[in-house]
Amino acid sequence: MRVLAAPPHNPRRDDGFTYTIPGELLYRPFACDSDQDGQCGYGRAWVGITSRKGTTAAQIAEHDITVEEYAGLIAAHFTEVWGWDPLDGRHEAAILAEIALEFPLGALITIAVQGDHDAITQLEM
Repeated sequence: MRVLAAPPHNPRRDDGFTYTIPGELLYRPFACDSDQDGQCGYGRAWVGITSRKGTTAAQIAEHDITVEEYAGLIAAHFTEVWGWDPLDGRHEAAILAEIALEFPLGALITIAVQGDHDAITQLEM
């Protein structure tokens, strides 16, 4: 299935960073009220479920995993790390899967949390 994965390297951008493990699954950021302008990076960084670190670019990748396995991994991570109900984690997995289908395979995408809305755009390479 298509997933959001950490890119193998940081795309050439002045304000980008990649501290994740290449290929690891990513999820959307949670931004506190103090980062609404994106200055500290929390609101513009995808987060790796293995490293728990951020990257400002996600790559659309094909992963040898079923939808059920994917939802289970995301739900387990959110339950363990954030104390979420597993159903909420599965809902997040569904949102991530939808995002992955909106872009071509191999595309690099960015995110910017803007209040209750996520602005997701494809990087031009």
